[in-house]
Amino acid sequence: MRFRCIAVEREHINLQFHNQDGELGFYKFYYQLLHHWIQDFNEYNIYCDVKKNRDPLRLHTLKKYLDASNISSTIKNIQSLPSRQLVLIQFCDFLLGAASSRMNNMLRVGSAKEAVVQYLEKSLEVEKLIKTVRDEQKFNVFKIRLKGGGNDSAVTSLLRNQRSVLSSFCLGIVREIDNNFIWYKSLL
Repeated sequence: MRFRCIAVEREHINLQFHNQDGELGFYKFYYQLLHHWIQDFNEYNIYCDVKKNRDPLRLHTLKKYLDASNISSTIKNIQSLPSRQLVLIQFCDFLLGAASSRMNNMLRVGSAKEAVVQYLEKSLEVEKLIKTVRDEQKFNVFKIRLKGGGNDSAVTSLLRNQRSVLSSFCLGIVREIDNNFIWYKSLL
């Protein structure tokens, strides 16, 4: 099993790179998370949390781009389902909470969350759950550096209230927003 999350610094998101469309930008980050971790000669079923999109073809478009860019693997299905029914999403949330708390320096001394984070760090044999190199296979925390980012308050307010989840028996992705980052995560 592998876990991956991507942290995107909110203040560096620029909607100009997404046709002034925050929803499009949201799915571009999903694409980046999925595309770079889909392995050759594997099949994937991707399940997304039920999310009302302005464009009802977003999942179809995501599948189309993943199919085109991962020609030696198979994306069998991308489908929306209620996340409360998917245990992998709950597990991803747990792991993401640990990484997010550490990266944002939000751990309270003596708290249960601090104990969980320290346990994970010890088990993973890492000093801290912070950004890793892209090729880290077990617990990957990828902090994206966006080119031409800049401060865009419109996207910050637009994305602050969005949440969406992708999951599968072998793949789980969750996007969350905390104080400093927008997080996308994957469990393979």
